[in-house]
Amino acid sequence: MGFIVLAYGPGSTQRGGQLDRSITVAVDGPIQNGAISGLQSIGSSHPTTGRAPYVLEEADRVKVPEGAVDDAVRELVPRANSGDLRASLALYRKQDVCYSASHKSVNAQEIAIYEAMGAGDQFEKRSADEIADCRTDGSSDFSTRGYWLDKAAAGGSLEAKLIYATDVDAFFPSAAEMIRDPQGLEEYKRKSVRYMSDLAANGNIESMIWIARAYESGWMMERSPVNSYAYYKAVDLSMPGVMPGDMLNHLRGLLPANEQLRADDLARSIHGRCCDGH
Repeated sequence: MGFIVLAYGPGSTQRGGQLDRSITVAVDGPIQNGAISGLQSIGSSHPTTGRAPYVLEEADRVKVPEGAVDDAVRELVPRANSGDLRASLALYRKQDVCYSASHKSVNAQEIAIYEAMGAGDQFEKRSADEIADCRTDGSSDFSTRGYWLDKAAAGGSLEAKLIYATDVDAFFPSAAEMIRDPQGLEEYKRKSVRYMSDLAANGNIESMIWIARAYESGWMMERSPVNSYAYYKAVDLSMPGVMPGDMLNHLRGLLPANEQLRADDLARSIHGRCCDGH
């Protein structure tokens, strides 16, 4: 069982800051790089077979290559440079795991969660294996993971597009780097919005939730409570049961009466274009 936290309320932000209120939605699968896996799709599971509500199935996702990172780099770089999008995404995944292993510490709360699930030993072994696999002789540069993710997304990988918009750290590891490169940050935002908008137009549920949160926070897109609620509601119309009813009622209740009706109409329009009977 996995979980996605959907933040809402006047204090919520896309990156940093305090969350005024949040709701946790349980889904039957893990949350990976900001994408939801394991949700049950309705209709087609892939937009090329007809526009319908869908999520990327776990079987369609690129797995983290096993073994030493240097071996993976030597094998995958030539393939990625020849246009193999899955190789590019596999490079990102391996380097992202290694970057996390070398830069981020595991906190006590994470350990407690795994122990409560009876998976404490497996978690410790996995962490030790990751550290061992990520030892490099210098031929692996984990900071290039954003390059390979960008290459896969630009080439058309649906999974890479989803991850691109949710992993800002792959391109800007710190707030200081965002400040130093405002033009690069704006380009990242534009591409993220374009990728997610394209995916949402073809019925992807993860991207629709991302757009709703972006309109809610105002970080990636201009803040719009009407548009935010409309996209959350469109998710509910497209895949009932994903969105908590109390969250939708709360967000709708924050809108003036005339905007509630406009948001409802917009939600039906979004749902109709992407997901209703296509």
